[in-house]
Amino acid sequence: MNYKLNGPKIDSLEKFFVEFAKMVHGISNPGKKIVEPAYFGTSLQSFDDCLFGGFGLQNPCRIIWENIEYSRENLGFIVYADWCRSQISNKEFLDQEGLDYLMSEEKKARAGKGSTMFEILVDMIKSVESRSNGECIIHLVCA
Repeated sequence: MNYKLNGPKIDSLEKFFVEFAKMVHGISNPGKKIVEPAYFGTSLQSFDDCLFGGFGLQNPCRIIWENIEYSRENLGFIVYADWCRSQISNKEFLDQEGLDYLMSEEKKARAGKGSTMFEILVDMIKSVESRSNGECIIHLVCA
């Protein structure tokens, strides 16, 4: 199964979730209009769960991220820093260690260091194979 992710429409984390939902639903439910990412939610954890199938994504598959440079530019350090801040504000951490990690990540991202949100999303997709006992269930193609 091949999925195409429309890079030029992705300029925020929220739009990434919407476009990913459109991509999945457009193939598994042809003709169905998708307004919001209803099948997996809008969190990195639920997105990660979706990558392993069972929520509309049919594995094994290839995800072809078209015009990826646009997404890379727009899902940078600030998007990641803002995500960290929202996790802190919403108390989306388990313990003091989790809070300290988020605060450290936010500080690095605001300084233009560490990971970008784009890198985190790509790493999540690419790491599925190593986290699924070596099964090649997703192959990411950057176009």
